[in-house]
Amino acid sequence: MEKFFIVKDEEFINKKKKSEKDKEIIAKHFDEFAKENGIESTSFVPCNTFLHIVPTEKDYENFGKFFVKGNKGLFKKNSILSKKWIDSCKVSNISTPINLTWKLIDMIDYRYIGKSSSRLFFLNNVLYGSYEAEHDFTLNEKYFKELKPSEYYLAIGE
Repeated sequence: MEKFFIVKDEEFINKKKKSEKDKEIIAKHFDEFAKENGIESTSFVPCNTFLHIVPTEKDYENFGKFFVKGNKGLFKKNSILSKKWIDSCKVSNISTPINLTWKLIDMIDYRYIGKSSSRLFFLNNVLYGSYEAEHDFTLNEKYFKELKPSEYYLAIGE
């Protein structure tokens, strides 16, 4: 079952805005860091406490010995590049973006174990979302304005 909605909760909306801003900042910081340190990859895990990239073949050749065994792309904590990344994030006051998935699930009040997926995005300063789960659920009217699928797709232009 999939449901579509607009988020009404101002606290959640503000956290999502901050998270989006933090993602932009850390992505720009990573781009500069990668260029300075010879990292070819443009994909990484946005976190200020460890360095994890999706390595290209060249990255694997150049940095493979610094990756955690069995985790291609995650730099060992005490490797030079990992320490340099963490220090550069501290110096630049870079925050790790907040993962709001569990907060969203709490607001939906979905208590079943199973597969689920969600998406949240801003469009014209309105926070739209969808949530899909194996079991039926209800959207709390305190936090969400439920949309018909046709309203949702019309609003986002699909």
